Amino acid sequence: MTLVTLWDVLEHLPNPRQEIQEIVRVLEVGGVLVVRVPNTNFQLAKALCRERLLKKEPTSLQANLHLSHFTSGSLRLLPETSGLSVFKEEAGVSDDKVHGGDAPLWVNRLYCSLSSAALALTSIQTGPTFVQYTRKTQG
Repeated sequence: MTLVTLWDVLEHLPNPRQEIQEIVRVLEVGGVLVVRVPNTNFQLAKALCRERLLKKEPTSLQANLHLSHFTSGSLRLLPETSGLSVFKEEAGVSDDKVHGGDAPLWVNRLYCSLSSAALALTSIQTGPTFVQYTRKTQG
């Protein structure tokens, strides 16, 4: 089985749709593509809080580095219109947030679990990242 991962990559590419289509072309039937991108809705809320509540620069969108911004809905469109089927989606926190920062590891892991539960119950993605698992089902 073929496995391709785009971990914090897709948002930096000039043409994400073209890249996904190329991945679909080389994936064998049954092959899996896993993508993690920043959650734009979360990042916008974070930027608003930083700017309005903390009176700091809203740096979380990193518009100078991110050429594309994704929500769970817009990310879902890319594989579904390219011949992949989504079989799992997760809310998440980036590795540096889970393994670094000021909060204890158990707090970060609890947040990840609560974010995943909120996504499952409400379809609202509350984590700063979004992870999507897709599979090529036809040749």
